[in-house]
Amino acid sequence: MPEITPNDDQQEGLDKISTWLDDPNAAQTFALGGLAGTGKSTIIPHAMRIARAKGFDTAIAAPTGKAVSVINKKFGRQVASTIHRLVYTPVDERKSGRLDLLGREEYEPVVAEGGEVGDKVLFIDEASMVNEATYYRLLDVADRICFIGDHGQLPPVKEGRSLSLRNLDHELTQIMRQRGDSPILDFAYDVRGGGSLNRPPKGVWHHRFRTLHDIADCAAEHGADLVIAASNKIRHTVSQRMRSSLGFSGKYPQEGERIIALATFYGGGDRDVFNG
Repeated sequence: MPEITPNDDQQEGLDKISTWLDDPNAAQTFALGGLAGTGKSTIIPHAMRIARAKGFDTAIAAPTGKAVSVINKKFGRQVASTIHRLVYTPVDERKSGRLDLLGREEYEPVVAEGGEVGDKVLFIDEASMVNEATYYRLLDVADRICFIGDHGQLPPVKEGRSLSLRNLDHELTQIMRQRGDSPILDFAYDVRGGGSLNRPPKGVWHHRFRTLHDIADCAAEHGADLVIAASNKIRHTVSQRMRSSLGFSGKYPQEGERIIALATFYGGGDRDVFNG
């Protein structure tokens, strides 16, 4: 991973992490938050280096396989694992009561608690996706946990509250990525600050559609292959229309279609499939 010098905002956060590690009576957790583009993930190697220099062993994990793959790509080697892989151990499998699209019985893993982290300092990236149950499980297995994530994200869907970033010990506010180069990020920050969705900045194409089919047709016409949807119902309607517009048909994906995996599968090397 290329060495990046922290800015003043990031360095202040690193100094606070250092102080937290020096205090044996400090809280079990440290929460570092920042909105998109503030360089949260960038400072993780620096924070881990600080911890190791103080004599701590370190570990890093994230809620999803996709997030783990991003971390490992940034480090240039396998350093991270999913939280579940770190703190649970598969011991068996059982029928889920569901059938897959081919009509076959689906199975789900039966896991046992395990994977004690002990006196390692555990760094959790994408901490906004950590649900309430997983949060308390992490408190059981690790003496020190540094949660890092976007406190502006929505909580995990149907999985309870996200407690990891509710009280920040440091908030990154200086935008390092995209802002200035990306009118979309400028637009997002403006709306978050109370601006109107009806007044996008220069460089953001803006159009009001009448139907979901209009959205799908426009996306296909302009060569887009991803549309962000607000619900599964909208996703399904737009997806089916776009498949038709792009020349795909039938119930199952065809060669050349983009798909999103809903489960993580470690097949080894280029056979790894990540949720998301």
